Amino acid sequence: MRSGRKLGCFTNRLRLPFFSPCSQITALTASHRCKSYVLKFLRGQLPEDLKDVNGALGCLYGTLPDVDEFGQFVISPDVVNSFHQFGYVKMPIPVLDHQQIDKLADEVNELANNVEHHPKTERLYATSLADLTGGPLFFCQGQWRAAWGMHDLIYLPTITVAASQILNNSLVRLWYDEVFMKAARTGPCVPWQQNYARWQHTKPVNHVTVMIALDTMNKDRGAPCLVPGSHRWREGGLLPPVSYDPTKDEAHQLNTIWEIINEEEGEMLMDTPPVTVDLRRGEALLIHPLTLFATHGNRSLDAVRCCFIHYMGEKTYAVQNGPLLPHTTKFQADAMIQGPFYPVVFDPAMTEELTMLPTAPSEEEA
Repeated sequence: MRSGRKLGCFTNRLRLPFFSPCSQITALTASHRCKSYVLKFLRGQLPEDLKDVNGALGCLYGTLPDVDEFGQFVISPDVVNSFHQFGYVKMPIPVLDHQQIDKLADEVNELANNVEHHPKTERLYATSLADLTGGPLFFCQGQWRAAWGMHDLIYLPTITVAASQILNNSLVRLWYDEVFMKAARTGPCVPWQQNYARWQHTKPVNHVTVMIALDTMNKDRGAPCLVPGSHRWREGGLLPPVSYDPTKDEAHQLNTIWEIINEEEGEMLMDTPPVTVDLRRGEALLIHPLTLFATHGNRSLDAVRCCFIHYMGEKTYAVQNGPLLPHTTKFQADAMIQGPFYPVVFDPAMTEELTMLPTAPSEEEA
């Protein structure tokens, strides 16, 4: 059996233990760990672009476990089957502990409050920079290249192992990541969408999204609302896009679903209406790229923050010539997507436990 991988860019670094969501990390230890990485950064040992760091920095949880310890992150076949049946599933246990949540929430605040002057703004793929003066919704993409905790989050085995299982025990690459923050009282409802509608420059449908709550999310606090089984509508195809009208209230925004579905889908919607999934801090939701979902507005007195990590399986290809994300590798059509902008976050071939797992059911069997 292979020994555990030593990830990161420091060959002589002491191995830090992996802290699971159930572990208790003392504030002193976390403080010392973050301080050590500040010192290493000041000494020039961390690259400006964190995509050049192969694996976890250790800022969020230390190095990854040994290969014989990954069994603790495996989700049950029932959870995998629920995902393929409904097009989404809530992870059975939290994927982050309190210290990890606080670290990531601080990084979201730093981006949201100071993105115009953030030292690594040029690393982001997109941001709502124009809405900084009082905008009710902040978002950005590509923060894993700019923030230490967000960089480590994409490698977190509590989510990467599950992503591999969902993708039929495939090697998993990062597609890209996002953060959202909805302002108190005014954070808007985001109407119905399918993630793959934005990803048609990749093929096939070989992706999974992990949504992680950094604040408690419910119907009044920006929780996701999903249509069970909608990933199988139109034989796994896309529905027409919903036009966004910020002048409409949430009820009108959610009712726009009736404008894009046909009669048969309407009957299915009546039988299985949309479901709002409440998430506590540190809990995660796995979402199929074709699942129709929306998010509620934020009517609470506090802002609500969450992360989306989009992963893809090994055999995912570019549809056309050119870069898939801004200022990244240019691919030829039909080339397999790989390279430092799309790092491998988990390879089940390195573990004995995951290679023995049963394969996921087909869409027809689900």
